[in-house]
Amino acid sequence: GFMAKFTSEGYVGLVKRARYAIIAFWLICLALGAWKGLDVLANLNVSMDPPDGSESADAADAFKQAFPNIADLSPLIVLLQRSPSVLGEDTQAFTLAVRDAGIAYGHGYIMQENFQSYYTLVAEGLQAVANETLSTDGMTTFLLINVVLPGQDVSPEVKEFVDWFDDTIHRLGHQFFPGGSMSVQFTGDLVFWRDVQAGTEHDILIMDGAAFPVALLILTIVLRSFRLLVIPVLCIGISILTAFLLVLPIALNTMMVSFTPSLMMSSTIAMSIDYSLFLLSRYREELTALRPTEVAVANMIRTSGHTVVISGATIALCFVGLVFFRVSMLSIPGLSAGISIAIAVIVNMTFTPAMLLAFPGFFNKCIQPWRWPWQPPPSHGDSTVPLLHFSGLQQVAALPDSVTLRKSKWFRFGRAVTRVSVLVIVVVIGLAVPCAMRAVEFDRTMSVLAFTPRTSEATLAYKTLDKVFGTGSLFPYNLLAIPPTSMPIESPDFFGNMSHIIEHYLAPIPVQQAQFSGIMALGNRTFTFDEFNTCLSNCTNTCMVLCALALTAISPDGSATYVQIQLKFADQDPFGPAGDAWLKSARSAIKAAAQETGIQLFLADGASVEFDIIDTVYGLFPTAIGVTCAVVFVLTGVAFRSLIIPIRALLSIGLTLAFVYACAVWIFEDGILDFLGLASLSGEEGALSWISPIMAFSVLVGLGLDYDVFLLTRIREYREMGVADPGIEENNNILMGLTLTGGVITAAGAIMAIAFVGLMFSSEPVLNQLSFFLVFAVLFDTLVVRSMLVPSMMTLLGKWNWWPGGTVNRRPLPSFPSNSNIQSSKVVYT
Repeated sequence: GFMAKFTSEGYVGLVKRARYAIIAFWLICLALGAWKGLDVLANLNVSMDPPDGSESADAADAFKQAFPNIADLSPLIVLLQRSPSVLGEDTQAFTLAVRDAGIAYGHGYIMQENFQSYYTLVAEGLQAVANETLSTDGMTTFLLINVVLPGQDVSPEVKEFVDWFDDTIHRLGHQFFPGGSMSVQFTGDLVFWRDVQAGTEHDILIMDGAAFPVALLILTIVLRSFRLLVIPVLCIGISILTAFLLVLPIALNTMMVSFTPSLMMSSTIAMSIDYSLFLLSRYREELTALRPTEVAVANMIRTSGHTVVISGATIALCFVGLVFFRVSMLSIPGLSAGISIAIAVIVNMTFTPAMLLAFPGFFNKCIQPWRWPWQPPPSHGDSTVPLLHFSGLQQVAALPDSVTLRKSKWFRFGRAVTRVSVLVIVVVIGLAVPCAMRAVEFDRTMSVLAFTPRTSEATLAYKTLDKVFGTGSLFPYNLLAIPPTSMPIESPDFFGNMSHIIEHYLAPIPVQQAQFSGIMALGNRTFTFDEFNTCLSNCTNTCMVLCALALTAISPDGSATYVQIQLKFADQDPFGPAGDAWLKSARSAIKAAAQETGIQLFLADGASVEFDIIDTVYGLFPTAIGVTCAVVFVLTGVAFRSLIIPIRALLSIGLTLAFVYACAVWIFEDGILDFLGLASLSGEEGALSWISPIMAFSVLVGLGLDYDVFLLTRIREYREMGVADPGIEENNNILMGLTLTGGVITAAGAIMAIAFVGLMFSSEPVLNQLSFFLVFAVLFDTLVVRSMLVPSMMTLLGKWNWWPGGTVNRRPLPSFPSNSNIQSSKVVYT
């Protein structure tokens, strides 16, 4: 009706009139993206904002209000290791040289009072505190530099300072420790941020230099044309750079997480190549049937364009839906990836037809016999194909005759599968059930190491620091205490209550080691108010520590104080289940302590933000799944006027998710592939990164629907065209659709897998896991679900697939000239 006329005649006519303007617009976007869009890569970080309304958010706000200067500090650590002893005159000279160089740099980044080391603490008479910076075997120590970073704003100037400080540390290391006698390593949030940027650029080089060319090679082979390859290459470049340009304001004004550009690139490359394959393979098919250019483009838009729009809209909505998780580390990558997919759809639906209509003389030669440059020209011979009658743009789509299709391998394969459809369904579902049970039970980790390059200096230093001193050195908890006005901080009652809280509520919580540092506690010892008061009058030896804390650990207005808690876990991930258990116990303990003592208590920093993010995200995950299912149901139901098709689509997608998630748990948690020795498939962490299953879900749903819609569109074409002979069963149309789409879907799956497998070579573990989710899902969906399970399910359902809108309005078969003898190229369906 009107919509069919609009989507074919109206749309193609509009594109044809504006074809040069469309091409010029997108080429300008390409240029602008190349000029400014890549600035996104310079505005990444690994920090996390707490979810609104969470306990960590309340604690962070309270702590910043009480201690605004401390909240603006970002710790850097210089780790020194030497056998048999790390101490010595050279170490002392190195320490002082590093301190003096940092202070001399200026800009207020490093202040003397924010520099701590074994030797500077000893010089201040704080031997007890100095000993905490020395390992028990005496072979490792660290320098702690709290960089002043107002508002935690990471600017290009800060990056320049970090690079300078890194170079200075290693230069001084070579100067004071000739011959490499001392191991000098550098880590901290700012170093992680710097290394993440370098890792992202490396990942992009992998995508551009390895995965992308191979994917294009497969696309060339499938399209059998070097001419058509020009369009997908331009579409990919335009989509990526335009998306980068559009998300640049987001990167400049928010905390864009490190893996966002890699996610945008892999998604855009994969989907854009898929869309180009769907569109251009159909365009070539139409030309082979001797359609005029405008008719071929119209049929391409009406059929494959339908698939692109439905699939792209679903994937984009799934990604954008992550915004509702209210976690910047998830919502910003989701929004950015959604923008990328939307741009890829728009580019493919406008730039592709504009190019085909603007340069028909060049692209229409794609149907000439295809050969490699080194192959000799084929012998020419006449081949006859029937030419269908057409009228303007209301030309029927090019559907090859059933005799040709019945000889193809895909038709024979489909017929064999559908003959045992019940067996196929039982086997796949039977295997999926135990997988689903394993898939819903997995451990999650929030470790910063999942987002940083595994071989970077910051990562290696962090692992050493964690093993020797515990993560508390870099990520300590801060227990903020705000007593009522009737209980001043410098009073016996307050000291007694806080000592009671530490000794009876916090110290008993199971952990390998917990060190407390505050005006009423040092290490494992607590102090009374009288002891503290005595120390203030005689700041020597141990009292020097309490005197220093009296200046720093009490708020300027005297209304609050804090106790720093440094934890060490025995061979366990502090950001994994053990750390989560300690945090939950500590929060329960301080709630009970607050009720008992009347003191307001807040537990800030440490891993509190990370675990609140996990709880928030996975608490909303079921809702996100439900909303995604509703979107899929509505879009596919409306597109195919059926209630059964969306139900069957959701079931097949669910089976794919069950297999993929279970395999991911077996590999990354249980370590069943550790024997391969591949870091990217290692179960070393014993858990999945918390974000991988969430991010993968949106992409996997979109990919599953992508191929499903493409197959269903072709099946519906045969139904509506009435190509099947009268009396032939409904599954004949299913086999015809499978035959025409099987090769294209398999090629699309191979291209998608190659595009995503590039992330397997990334140095960031979270991208390795995401790569596995996507590659395995694409291959499983392509080879099993779309090729075997869906045809089997549709065969059993028969005409009920299209209920309640299943009435077929068959179009009359076009009449063929009795003695047509028209030169063309044949399309072979193998």
